[in-house]
Amino acid sequence: MLSRSEEAKEIFDILDREHAGAIDIKELGRGLRAQGLNPTEEEVQSLIKEAEQVPIGKIQYIEFQRLTEKCRSTSATNPEDVMKFFETFDPNHEGFVNANDIKAALCGSGEALEEAEVEAVLKDFDKTGTGRIDLRELMEGLFKVSH
Repeated sequence: MLSRSEEAKEIFDILDREHAGAIDIKELGRGLRAQGLNPTEEEVQSLIKEAEQVPIGKIQYIEFQRLTEKCRSTSATNPEDVMKFFETFDPNHEGFVNANDIKAALCGSGEALEEAEVEAVLKDFDKTGTGRIDLRELMEGLFKVSH
């Protein structure tokens, strides 16, 4: 299993398509989310504003890692809050949620996600095609940790 810094470096290298030692600042949100972080778009924009960009519009790995750690330490989204949110869709405490209920909630309120993005994520967790998602597996996949 990779350490946090090894994982960050691996993701950075994937995003550095030109192998130039820098990535487009627009890739920051994608890079954070690929590490299991779930910053809001507002949080990503705040990190972009404070990023040291050399040349303009690009960040090097050391800055990517610094912003990753800042996001990790200040993110409003944490596993406990996310679990509480998903548990509202499991009133009988069976450990499963209906994929359509989750999709409707994530696409329709607050900082709404794109339907195609949500469907792609849920598809990864509905391996049997039943429309039921195991909460434990979902949390492990979203946060890359065991619960």
